[in-house]
Amino acid sequence: MSRRIVSALTCAGLVAGVAALQLVMPRPVEAAQCGAPHVSSVSPSLASPGQTITVAGSGFTCGGQANGVSISVGGHGQNISAQPTDTQIQFVVPSGGVAGSVVETVSYPVLLGSQSQSSNTDRLLLMVPVAANNTATPGPGGGFTVSGSGFTMKDSNGNSYLFRITASAGGCGGLSVGGVSDTSVALTAPGSYCNQPVGLSITGYATSTKNATILTNTVGIGAGSLNVAPSPGGLSTGSAAPGDLVSFSGAGYGGSGSATLDGAGIGSNWSDNSISFTVQPNSTSGAVVFTRSDGHVINAGNLTVNSKVTGVSASRAQEGDTITIAGAGFGPGGSVSLGGTGLPVKSWSPTSIAVTIPAGTNGGDLTISPSNDAPFTVPNGIAVMHLAGLKPGDGAPGATIGITGGGFGSNKGSVTIAGVNAPVTIWGDSTIAVVVPSIPKYAGNGGDDHIVVNVPGAASAMTAAFHVDPVPPPSPSSTPGQNTPGNTPGGVPTIDPITGLPTSGPSASPNGNAPSFIPPSSNGPIISIGPVPFHPAPKTSGPVNLVLTPGSQSADPGQDVPFTVTLTAFGQPVVGAPVDFLLVVVPGGDASVSPAKGVTDAQGKVSGVLHLSKRSGDHIILARSGQYSDEIKVTGRGLANTGGAGGGTDSGVGGGGGGSPQRTIIVAALLACLVLFLSGFGINVATARKPGAAVAAVATPRRSLGGTLVAIPVSAGSAAQFGVAMMVCSFGQLVAVMRRR
Repeated sequence: MSRRIVSALTCAGLVAGVAALQLVMPRPVEAAQCGAPHVSSVSPSLASPGQTITVAGSGFTCGGQANGVSISVGGHGQNISAQPTDTQIQFVVPSGGVAGSVVETVSYPVLLGSQSQSSNTDRLLLMVPVAANNTATPGPGGGFTVSGSGFTMKDSNGNSYLFRITASAGGCGGLSVGGVSDTSVALTAPGSYCNQPVGLSITGYATSTKNATILTNTVGIGAGSLNVAPSPGGLSTGSAAPGDLVSFSGAGYGGSGSATLDGAGIGSNWSDNSISFTVQPNSTSGAVVFTRSDGHVINAGNLTVNSKVTGVSASRAQEGDTITIAGAGFGPGGSVSLGGTGLPVKSWSPTSIAVTIPAGTNGGDLTISPSNDAPFTVPNGIAVMHLAGLKPGDGAPGATIGITGGGFGSNKGSVTIAGVNAPVTIWGDSTIAVVVPSIPKYAGNGGDDHIVVNVPGAASAMTAAFHVDPVPPPSPSSTPGQNTPGNTPGGVPTIDPITGLPTSGPSASPNGNAPSFIPPSSNGPIISIGPVPFHPAPKTSGPVNLVLTPGSQSADPGQDVPFTVTLTAFGQPVVGAPVDFLLVVVPGGDASVSPAKGVTDAQGKVSGVLHLSKRSGDHIILARSGQYSDEIKVTGRGLANTGGAGGGTDSGVGGGGGGSPQRTIIVAALLACLVLFLSGFGINVATARKPGAAVAAVATPRRSLGGTLVAIPVSAGSAAQFGVAMMVCSFGQLVAVMRRR
């Protein structure tokens, strides 16, 4: 009995123990009832250290029955940061980063122990690359490199999962991407100025199978900055004058900036591939420096500023005159020379210089030599004039006075005596002739005063002392002014401005103001084929003399005849005086004179050429300077000795006014031919009528108009006469041709 009770109690205890154990221990799970976990996504799949990663899927805890859950990336276990669920696990990327396949492993108990299963391995976690924060400064279109790590998105086993990487530079747009390594990315800068931050846009594969349809989230990272350095070309010129535009070629200049020339600011225009500026009047030579808007300094080299003269206050000056030179680029100082002689400088600025003319200075080239800039020369810039003396130093109204010196020029100016305008009769570079006018305040007794010469373009007038003599009392047989030929009673000459003939006095023309020969026409020379009386203007005695001398008095028609004008005053050559040449009368419109205007040389001479008309006849030339003139006649040979100007007509034989020798020879030869031919023909006819003529005649066949042959008897004598006639004709023509040559 006791044994049965003990056994019963023992069995009951065992049952109770088993029941208690079942209450304490988990219930075993069959493997077939817990499927393998599955990772469907990793977010973010492209991450950085410290980021929380969420792994989504299913079966991570085996329906809550797992006795163990773990997560690994690239084979490296990660610390789960939150209580896992059957569909989600989270962990934090360690500071060193981790990359590779994301695998979840779950373990659960079974009857005799524990069992585990792992998820799929195709889902990836990749690390965001890291770029250095540097500033690249390539030239336009140049290459540069972004350094860093993780650019190829490798896993722990060295497998790269980079799908795409792009780059941009702010508002400059995209950048071309070259080679990519795990530590660097090669980029190409734009072809123009750019100063912007650089960004990389990175996309990797989300699966180890590198399925292009399953990609990681694209992430952008900063990769430093880009500041495209300028690529300087060169200045368009090494030297320029104020007002000139200078450009600087190249690229990468941006759209704005500043410029200096020799340290002084100067306005400039900017584009990305060119900078330009205009040289200013106060600019000086020196270095050209450009500063880009971002502060980048561009040294463009040196520019020489050429000084520039825009005007000289006077083209003629005398000792003591002040001359002002206007222009630009003169700089702060320098020197000025005239004809090689230095001029004292009174004032100097970049745009204006004042100098004085010292004693002994000769005219010539005016050269400005700034201390910092290139020199500038004005050819024949200033002519230095001087008044040497008066010939004579006194005179009464009506007298001719010579003013000698130099530098007066050829352009006529004005002269006053005692403030009264004095008629200028001749004006040359070294000699001026004037007539003393009537001066009321000195009409009775005369007096001391001055002659003032106003030279065109001169800085000042020249002055010389002059004594005005009283007007001598008229003689009973004369009137005032008759002592000087060509003068009016007031003493001032009245001379025809074209012919040079006085219009009053003993040498005046018979008709008063009308000249005694044909004057020049405003429409050109008069063409006259008939006789024209030639009366040269009578020479007026006085200190001024103009003589026109031909190289020959006659020449063949169409030939050139040289001529020379000599102008003297008070026994000296008049230098630099203007002389005009006019054809007054010609036999044909093809005559010409060259030059039409001239200026006397150092010997007071001007030379020219008269081209004769091809029509024979007289040519009348007029030369004049001021109120003095002279005429000559040159004859084209062939004119009959009629004593008049002009030539014969071309119509008719032996026309009015005479014929040329050539024409006479030709006409005589033709008449001789005609006479001989008619004589021979008459003799031939008379001989043919005699009975014995047939013996001496030779029957010469000749085709008649009807086509039959007839015999015309020709004697030997008539044939000889005909031959002689032809020889005479030929000889006459030959002589005519030789005479023309």
